[in-house]
Amino acid sequence: MKRLKTFLLALAAVLLAMPDAFAQNMVGRVLASDELVDGVEVVFEARSGTASKGHYLVPFTYLSDADGTNPNCTTIPSILEVPDKIVWVLERAQVDNVVTGLPQYYIKNKETGKYLSFEWNCSNPEDYENKFGPDAWVNKWVKNDDPFVADTASAKAFCLVSNSDEQWRGQYGSNSYGSSQSDWEPTTYTIVYIFDATGKTNNQSDGAGYGRMYLCNEFPITGCNITWYSQFQDTNVWDIRRVSDRSADPKEAMEDLLDNFGATIETDYKVGDDPGFVKEEIYNNFYTTYQDVLAKYETMSDDELKTAFDALYEAKVKADAPEAKVQIEDGGYYYIKTAYDAFTSVDNGEFAWVAPYEGSTAGWRALNTKDNQFIWQITQFPAENAERMYYAFRNMGSGVYLGKAASHSDSQPAGYTTEKEERIYVGDLGGGQFNIGSKYDYFDVYPPRPYHMEGHGSGAGTAGKLVLWDGGLNSASAWYIRKVPQDVIDHMGDPDRVAADSLRMAVLKYTGITTGAQVGEGIGFAHSQELIDNVDSALAKANRLLAAEAPATEELVAAYKALVEASEKFNNEISVVPDGYYAIRSNMADFVKNNNDIYLTLYNDTTPGWTHKETTAAQIWKVTKLAEGGYALQNFKNKMYINKAAKSENGSLVDMTKELVTPAQFKPIKANGQWAVYNTADEGFSYDPYGHGSCLFDEGKLQIWSPATENGGTSWTFEPVSEEEAEKLLANEAQNELNIKLRNKFEEARRLYNASTNYNVGEPIITDVSQIYANNWSPNEGMHLEYMIDGNKDTYWNSTWEAGQEQTPGEPHSLRIYNEAGFPDTVQVAYTMRQNDSWHRVPARMRIQVSNDAETWETLPNDMTLADFGGQSFLSSLHKDSLTYIVSGIGGYKYVRFQTLVSINNGGGVYFANNHAVFGYAEYNLYPITGVNENSYILQPSHKGVAFELFNAIQAAKAENNSGNATQATYDKLVEAIEAFKAMSSNDSTIAMARYNVENLTAGERIGEFPEADLDAYVSKAAQLLTEYDNAEGQLSADKIKEVVSGLKDAYTALYDKMVKPEGKWYVITTADAARPGMVLYAGGAHTHAFGNSYSYWLTGAYPSGSKESYNHWTLTKDKDGRYIPQNVGQGGFFGPYTGSGNTDYNYRPICWYVPKAFTIVPFGDGQIGFLSAEGYYAKNNGSWYAPGLDYAKADDSAPAFKSSSFAWTIDASEDVHGEFTTEPYYSGCANGRVIAITMPYEYTSPAQAISDADQSAEDIYPYEIVGKVTTDEGDSIVTAYNLKMIDGESVKGGTPVIYIMPGEKYDASVTSTITFSPIMNTPVSAEVDTVNGLISVPATWNTTADHYGYFLEDSVVDEPKGTAIGYQRAVILPRLVKNTVSDDEVDAIVYVKGAGMLNGIKGAEIIAIKKFVNVYTTDGVLVRKHVDEANATAGLKKGVYVVGSKKVLVK
Repeated sequence: MKRLKTFLLALAAVLLAMPDAFAQNMVGRVLASDELVDGVEVVFEARSGTASKGHYLVPFTYLSDADGTNPNCTTIPSILEVPDKIVWVLERAQVDNVVTGLPQYYIKNKETGKYLSFEWNCSNPEDYENKFGPDAWVNKWVKNDDPFVADTASAKAFCLVSNSDEQWRGQYGSNSYGSSQSDWEPTTYTIVYIFDATGKTNNQSDGAGYGRMYLCNEFPITGCNITWYSQFQDTNVWDIRRVSDRSADPKEAMEDLLDNFGATIETDYKVGDDPGFVKEEIYNNFYTTYQDVLAKYETMSDDELKTAFDALYEAKVKADAPEAKVQIEDGGYYYIKTAYDAFTSVDNGEFAWVAPYEGSTAGWRALNTKDNQFIWQITQFPAENAERMYYAFRNMGSGVYLGKAASHSDSQPAGYTTEKEERIYVGDLGGGQFNIGSKYDYFDVYPPRPYHMEGHGSGAGTAGKLVLWDGGLNSASAWYIRKVPQDVIDHMGDPDRVAADSLRMAVLKYTGITTGAQVGEGIGFAHSQELIDNVDSALAKANRLLAAEAPATEELVAAYKALVEASEKFNNEISVVPDGYYAIRSNMADFVKNNNDIYLTLYNDTTPGWTHKETTAAQIWKVTKLAEGGYALQNFKNKMYINKAAKSENGSLVDMTKELVTPAQFKPIKANGQWAVYNTADEGFSYDPYGHGSCLFDEGKLQIWSPATENGGTSWTFEPVSEEEAEKLLANEAQNELNIKLRNKFEEARRLYNASTNYNVGEPIITDVSQIYANNWSPNEGMHLEYMIDGNKDTYWNSTWEAGQEQTPGEPHSLRIYNEAGFPDTVQVAYTMRQNDSWHRVPARMRIQVSNDAETWETLPNDMTLADFGGQSFLSSLHKDSLTYIVSGIGGYKYVRFQTLVSINNGGGVYFANNHAVFGYAEYNLYPITGVNENSYILQPSHKGVAFELFNAIQAAKAENNSGNATQATYDKLVEAIEAFKAMSSNDSTIAMARYNVENLTAGERIGEFPEADLDAYVSKAAQLLTEYDNAEGQLSADKIKEVVSGLKDAYTALYDKMVKPEGKWYVITTADAARPGMVLYAGGAHTHAFGNSYSYWLTGAYPSGSKESYNHWTLTKDKDGRYIPQNVGQGGFFGPYTGSGNTDYNYRPICWYVPKAFTIVPFGDGQIGFLSAEGYYAKNNGSWYAPGLDYAKADDSAPAFKSSSFAWTIDASEDVHGEFTTEPYYSGCANGRVIAITMPYEYTSPAQAISDADQSAEDIYPYEIVGKVTTDEGDSIVTAYNLKMIDGESVKGGTPVIYIMPGEKYDASVTSTITFSPIMNTPVSAEVDTVNGLISVPATWNTTADHYGYFLEDSVVDEPKGTAIGYQRAVILPRLVKNTVSDDEVDAIVYVKGAGMLNGIKGAEIIAIKKFVNVYTTDGVLVRKHVDEANATAGLKKGVYVVGSKKVLVK
């Protein structure tokens, strides 16, 4: 009896724990407002779109995965089975809405127990990408955040507004327009958070101006089958249905079933033999059953109702099954007819698709069953890994395929393609109707836009284009797909139809070939007007015949023959590039219109490129037609062939090969000499000048680009060169190369000299406005040339920027200056920018010409380029003061013309209008050069000799540059002079630093000091050299300066080798700044910055500063170049870059970084040093942005004053200054029983301690390593046992990943401790990522390199995907790397992890148990038990005191 009682009690417990086995829950009818009571269980059915029926709200994250693995609304197998995840409980709030007085509800999911909520803003940098653009109104959820909350205190209370509520539906209900088309009824609801928006603006990101935020749904877009929050009313429709027990009341169950059918059930199905129509037998079965139930269910008995329920449900399921409808036959022939009820309701639906309709678009017009142009063959065209079927639509009358629109915008016309390219989606609307659209326009981008009848005139239209526009059932975006009758198919090959189709295809092929054609003798030109006229005439006749009612077959055939003959003759003439030699010039409009002659050339010895016209064989290309098709395009200089791009994508660079590998192809863009040059491998791409910067730059490599366009970068002209000319160039190539090299160096020298010289100038040359002429002036801002010489910076003159308003549209914009007396040889041009930062436009490339009659012009040898004007970044900023440049070679001429070929605007961009560079000035004048200012850099005593040598080298090079007869001797002399001149600044610094060193360096034993004898030797040698330098009194030649500087450098190098330097210790780095003495360098935080993520600064403060003492200590490790790498002991970080951190706010501010950065330790004297980076920046304390912070700053090397400055530091051994470390905290608030993986950068003693946060009691905790794993499948989940072994020894080395198990038998977040470590001074510090049997160290911030890293967090293991930033001083598991390395009896602890499996992934994993193994001893050391579970170690032992592991335990 006792046994029976026990069984019954157990059975009762089981039954209580199970759901009602006899309940038959179903999705029921829509609830009325008065039925939305506290505690009612409901489901929310999405109704915003026609396709959203049958999708139910489930716990969601913002934006479902594109593959549908995390849908925001979901379907269910049957409305008769209701999973808890779609069930929601309404909990009535105590307070009604303050704005409307409507009831408010907290909405709780039955499965998770969490409440629906949202947040207004997120600052987390890991926000979901906004798929709808930066200005869209969606609320952003944070990745991995749960958009639900645990209780009503944190949840939002929502109103459920009925669309039949006359009072509130206008402001808080739905509308039927917008991005989703729906057939919702007034019985639907909105789920809306309503708040007082008084005084708030209408902002898309928060909905404040409307005082509402809806829970919305939208279907069925790829990646966007979503639930979201929005203030707008077009995607917010829901049915709120009850969850009912159909076994409780058969009649109510029948009514629930009927309510699920919806209001359109009578028109949802149409019987027919065309796609989308229901098969007659299936439909009749359903409809008969449905009508019978409607007529009789109210008088049926319960048993009859149950039988009828099952029959009706079964009939409905069969009617909704895919096999119930006629499917599109793969390869079948169809008419695509309008289903727009404005046509069909008046029996006027015989309008169907055609292609082409007009130009390059598809369209619709009245159906002609005798014209193949109305017949479409539909074939399956699935995408890879497609979730749905796509199709190709091929027009049988023209052979073209339906395509997508040029852009994804409303009313954009649909195009077509000559090849099978575009996948077309066919979306079933019901009733035999479809939305049809390209995959791109319907699924890939938002919102969906199917094909639509343009010009429908609400039923009055007769023809139009197919355009993009959303629409649902019976709209102008709805279509029938009707089978073409067999007898029509049989006649598709009739002679008259074939003749018409052939002519139509020929028209498609040849239309446009003469557009833009020009008559000329060049390559790619039409050689007579007759050729052009013959094609145009044949096309016109063909189009007339195709538009005729019933043209004769003979006429169609004759027209076809005439069109093909004329067109092919035209193509053959304009498409031929004869074998020979060519210069290939760019036709890019910005180049051509501004007289920038750009040619295909060699960028270097083995790389194709582009540059300005040069006299060189590198710009000559040999073209040879290949028998197998295509051409060989060979450079005449290096004999290599242009090959192909690295990848077939825009911007990919082109290479060359010694042997022909990839043939070239040439295709006329227009019959006007413009060609696309490409290759057989990179289909669809043509050659283009890489990095042209819209003419801003002078040279670059060759890239591929698509598409090829007239007057674009992909357009080139072939300029024939005779073989004799080519051979002559090649024979003179050595001289050509030398000329180019000399010219480039001459320009460099000229700029260098002028930039270092302050010139004295005379009186302004322009004294009257009559001296100025502009060929193109702005009608609005260029009427007053006198503004440039009025002395007022607030007035200005501007060249023409207005469209079509140029006075001489064929010429670059220019200023012409006249001087009756003739110009001096050299002038300074001084100008002031237009004083408006948004509108300043100034020259960045200029051609200067001279004349004596303003008719015949001579061009100066070299254009002024960006470098002459200060560079791109300089010109992009507005300058208030006058800017200058020097022009030489104009002596004796009366006219100088300054042609602006490229101009630059604010922000650094090139500015063109009407394809010409636009510029403007506030002030402008020319001044004669009268001499050199005595304060010029070149006249400083130590510079005179070197500057004079450069001046002489420039003069010698000038004549050879102008004549094109460069000599190697002149070139070498110029290069030598340039290098000597450029070295002057460095030489000055070396000499100044030597003077400083002689006066300030000290002997001693501190870091930065020297042995006395070595210092004395240096001082003696340096003083001798400085005396020689000073006695020269400005007569220093470049050679003498070089001798002195080399001697000083050698002496310093010898001394530096003897300097006291850091060793393998820990150090304290202290400011020697008199303004902030004694402040130590420390880590301002624990985080080492990873590119683009959060950061900590290096700061200075009184010892000890920061949250840990170890933050005040450093190691200084010598690198291979003799520099030293500072690394912080406490957090392992290094000094960050001076720029390039991922955030310009931190430029020139030392931040904690994850990559080592080395510094030269520069001695300043008295044990003070500086940290100098390889880029020439010192680490400077007393930051300009924050006194305790640091800057990267350059010092004034011309007059060094380092000692006791903000550049100065002292370095002292930690052991000498602060002795031993005390224990320091690592992590507070660590829960009892928690497993945590840790990596410290420094070595510390073992065991560590866990200090109770409650009573400060201490308990030892020991480090473990992973020694293996065992994985078992328990059916619904996988359990992995991670075997751990305690690490022996008295310390854990820096950088070693270990696992700690906090005190306590199980996880308890209410009991916490602080982990503390005791650092061991002068041990190595490591921030390297290391892997120890699958446990990966993370001493500093680190991004995961693969998916499925396991991160211990509280009582679980979080699955981290590739690219996740793991925080500092932690460790992660990569399960696949864990190997079993010890036997079971050597395992000291086991951590059991339950979840989706630790082999391939660890999503949802939780730690379910921890087992530690110990030995048990008596107090006198006798082993009682070996390797037993700590939790049960003393079970069964007699009373007494035992040592269990490391603890004494009393057994009572």
